[in-house]
Amino acid sequence: MSLHDIVQLIGTIKDIERYYSKASIYVSTSRSEGFPNALAEAMSYGCACVATDCLTGPSELIEDRVNGFLTEVNNIFDIRNKLELLLVNQRLRKSLGYAAIESVKKYNLESIAKEWEDFIALTISKSIKNKC
Repeated sequence: MSLHDIVQLIGTIKDIERYYSKASIYVSTSRSEGFPNALAEAMSYGCACVATDCLTGPSELIEDRVNGFLTEVNNIFDIRNKLELLLVNQRLRKSLGYAAIESVKKYNLESIAKEWEDFIALTISKSIKNKC
């Protein structure tokens, strides 16, 4: 089996759910990130993730060896080793995928909306107290 048989590089697509539902591994080799939305999406679909530990971003979502793998930036050997490990170890791949799903639940729409609602209520409450 060659790399071309197991790896797909996908450009922009509209039906992202279809791709994530078929994927079992996601790789992000960014040298810098803000909040890594694509990584969070992949984790929410249960992909076992490998991401570079750049200055910000992936380490906010991935706890190394718990819900994914973090690698050094530009360390292609470490990335390759983690990918090989995931490719040959289905149990590990599934375990990291399940942990990934659980760890990003706090970023779902309902959770974020609740945080905003609480923040706005607190701000209004403080404003009212300051006027009294």
